[in-house]
Amino acid sequence: MKALKQTGAHAVQMQAEAEQQLGKKSPYTFQYYLSFLVIVRILTEAGPRKSIHNWISRYLIPPDEEPSDAVPYFRSGDDYEALILYVSRVIELAELLFNLQRVPTIQTVYRRIVDDLSGCEETILELEGLRLIALTQLPFRFVHTGAGLGLHYECEVYLLNGTTVHLEMKCKVETAEFSESNVKNTLDHARKKQLPPNKCGAILLKIPRHWRDNIETRTALDRVIENAMRNSTRISAVIYYVRALFAEEPQAIATLAIKEVLNPNSPYYKELEGGIFQNRLDNAPKSFWLPFGSLTPELLTKFDDN
Repeated sequence: MKALKQTGAHAVQMQAEAEQQLGKKSPYTFQYYLSFLVIVRILTEAGPRKSIHNWISRYLIPPDEEPSDAVPYFRSGDDYEALILYVSRVIELAELLFNLQRVPTIQTVYRRIVDDLSGCEETILELEGLRLIALTQLPFRFVHTGAGLGLHYECEVYLLNGTTVHLEMKCKVETAEFSESNVKNTLDHARKKQLPPNKCGAILLKIPRHWRDNIETRTALDRVIENAMRNSTRISAVIYYVRALFAEEPQAIATLAIKEVLNPNSPYYKELEGGIFQNRLDNAPKSFWLPFGSLTPELLTKFDDN
């Protein structure tokens, strides 16, 4: 998508018209209007216009106008806190779509957001995983159709020491209850069906915030991961993370917690000692990633649409 500056001007106009109709300041920020327009434009470029606009009208409208079958990811209640979370998730989705649009073959994931409504949240969380990989600034290749040979890992990440990490991304939605057997099945499926043998394989797992906040759950999760690694060398590492939104006016604050568990039985243990994400997310320059939550009309006037 080009012409972000032009889209920003349109967002300013939309906000002004909304406030004129309301007769007061709109609860929706400039960043929200900009993000709404960016989502529409990028998803329209990725798939049939009619399908995109049906999805927008059903799943991305404000909470006070929502249909009964709205996507839960964008809905968490009908109070002011829910409104802030809704606005922030719209902004986050636009930021992901905009910043990842140059990743080769990413359009197939964008189409899946609209085409697979039951898996909408999982697809958005997959994009969150790609954000983490992109922010390490390590070279990577996204493998959307599977890796061949019956394998279906999502990414190949190329470490500076020459190691290629074959990365499978998994997620547990925010409403998921913790189950040791469920996590074990997830790891076993990745090990047996998705990661390649005799290569460096890793799993990037997004977990709900309440899993991490509960020390017993966190301990049980670590135990399941350690057991999965005990008799296997195909999983060289499991990286699990929480990226949570907390409602703060005028928009939510995002927090990130990440843990890398290396498999001491893996022949690639020494190659991974420096970590895949460790120290890279905090120290890497972020100038290539445009944060939508802090964009203003003034900043966009200086933006290079090329």
